[in-house]
Amino acid sequence: MIILTFVRLIVNCMKRDTYLDGLKFFLIFSVIMVHALTYEGMGIYVTKIIHSYIMPVFVLLSGYFTKISSDEKFLKWLRKTFCIFLIFQVGLVLLEWGLGEEVGWRVLIVPQYALWYLVSLIFWRLSIQLLAKIHVLPNVWMLVVSVCLVPLISFIPIGLEFSFQRTFVFFPFYVAGLLVNQHQLLPKVNRVNIWLSVAVSVLALVVACVLTSFIPKVPCGDMKDLAVRMLQIVNSFVICFCIFRLMPREPIKKMAGLGKDSMYFYLYHVFFILIQRHVFAHFHIHANVLVAFLLAIFYVLVIMLMKKFRIFRMPMLEK
Repeated sequence: MIILTFVRLIVNCMKRDTYLDGLKFFLIFSVIMVHALTYEGMGIYVTKIIHSYIMPVFVLLSGYFTKISSDEKFLKWLRKTFCIFLIFQVGLVLLEWGLGEEVGWRVLIVPQYALWYLVSLIFWRLSIQLLAKIHVLPNVWMLVVSVCLVPLISFIPIGLEFSFQRTFVFFPFYVAGLLVNQHQLLPKVNRVNIWLSVAVSVLALVVACVLTSFIPKVPCGDMKDLAVRMLQIVNSFVICFCIFRLMPREPIKKMAGLGKDSMYFYLYHVFFILIQRHVFAHFHIHANVLVAFLLAIFYVLVIMLMKKFRIFRMPMLEK
């Protein structure tokens, strides 16, 4: 059983579906758009909807594409990822300093903005790699344990430091990605399943709008906060699998080329967002949904242009 699971994990990672690569770009575009958006008026609800699915789906896909590799290959990936983190961490801190922001010692332990994902990804992959060494491969019980850890971790007074809260709250999505196979992730749907998925997704999105934005970066203050967090996890799982059933395949596949460069867009867009926020705050400009959408397109085009220059290309980002 363990051998079959191991083989399935490797096969899943080798058979990359162009639809999933296209979906990754859709998610990254959503990230850029929500970061460019001013959180007021209709922007509040758009933000809640986008946060209910962007990182849960992206983390789930990260788990799906993860493969248990040799120690040598893993250490090579780890070095590359950590170097990328350091480069962008220093770059963002310098930009903040250049924009007149106060930069304190906490930058040594707090990942800047979107860089929390790299820190969490290192923890997730390291955990799976170590568990594989003792012959404990992903299974349903690991998913149960990862969910049960959330209430315990949520009251530990560590938040942004080392991306602590986000790492554990999103860990169940990563484990779920390791467990699903291609048939489960991309099922064949009929008309009944589609309409059922539509009804369920609408209900889940309404719930997301009622709750606070799913950004678990700080500890819970009380049991009510924990209840909301657990409900958000369940709700986001529902939205995740509705997305895999409802997103149109052919249009999404056309974005597969951009999806393969998703980490470029994810990491570089933060520099533009920081500058935008500084400029917009100075001139009292607010970015509504339409403006945020157009800005996201502009940032994508600029980053695509940047990628043509060797100085902006990095080996780990080519995956």
